[in-house]
Amino acid sequence: MSTTETLTKTVNPTSLSLNNHHATSNVGHNDNAIQADVAYLKYEPTHELEKLYTMNYDTGGTFPRTNAKNELNTISIQNIRKMKAPPSFDTCGFATRKLQSVLKMADFDDSAKVEDVFYTEVKDLLKEMYPDACAIEVLEHQIRKRTQQFPYHTGEPYKNLLPTTLVHIDFTSESAALTGRAVFKDSADRYPNLLVVNLWKSLQGPGDDWPLALCDVRTVDYEKDVVSQDLVFDNRFNENLRVYYSDKHKWYYYANLQDDEIVVFQQMDSRARSGRGVPHSGFLNPCADEDAAPRVSVEIRVFINFK
Repeated sequence: MSTTETLTKTVNPTSLSLNNHHATSNVGHNDNAIQADVAYLKYEPTHELEKLYTMNYDTGGTFPRTNAKNELNTISIQNIRKMKAPPSFDTCGFATRKLQSVLKMADFDDSAKVEDVFYTEVKDLLKEMYPDACAIEVLEHQIRKRTQQFPYHTGEPYKNLLPTTLVHIDFTSESAALTGRAVFKDSADRYPNLLVVNLWKSLQGPGDDWPLALCDVRTVDYEKDVVSQDLVFDNRFNENLRVYYSDKHKWYYYANLQDDEIVVFQQMDSRARSGRGVPHSGFLNPCADEDAAPRVSVEIRVFINFK
């Protein structure tokens, strides 16, 4: 159930070089923040008249695959570890927690092991975070692996899911509620309040290759900055939120995530106005070591029900 897409550039494969991309990116940095590009939704007047959509299958050219256009914007991404008083999960919508999985990186290629072991580890963590939760259910997980040439596209199909490059929120309030009722009917029927969180863990070890950027929910105007988008597959559909650029947005990342750390961030809270989901995106880190291992990460979406 992919909830976003990836912005790539098609080039001659013989010209590809990760080092060259580091050298030519529109970025800068200091000890506390990185300047990097992320892809926001480009505003079009037609957004007032027709709903955004993206078709995640071959339409045969009968109509455009999407009516959404993207634009790169340079943002300042604060290293939250450098802050003397970093914001809490309750205020900004995200935080790190300790989770040392017994699984090794190679084990995450085995979906059965992930579902049997990692799902349990994540649920145990969330039980500690939310002791008053009535039901904690894992919806799905995804593994992302950056290829050496990404974000350039040679025209050949990618073998693995790639880092997200578009600023988005995984669910609208309506799509989260519908998904919860469809997949976890008993919990949805019994408990009226739903919290959806995404947990993101780096698997390749420290190195900050294509880390995750997170936007403080307090800086988002959910009435003006976000718009819903249909994600249509050949056998199902979902709905997420795309985000327009605003210079009021404040962005953060966690430098050098350790093996025993995981990022938890909110994607929908039925008790909060507009759902209060955290906009997020992967980004090219201009400060990463040239020999840093390409990003491998796992993300897992969890539905938490309350009375």
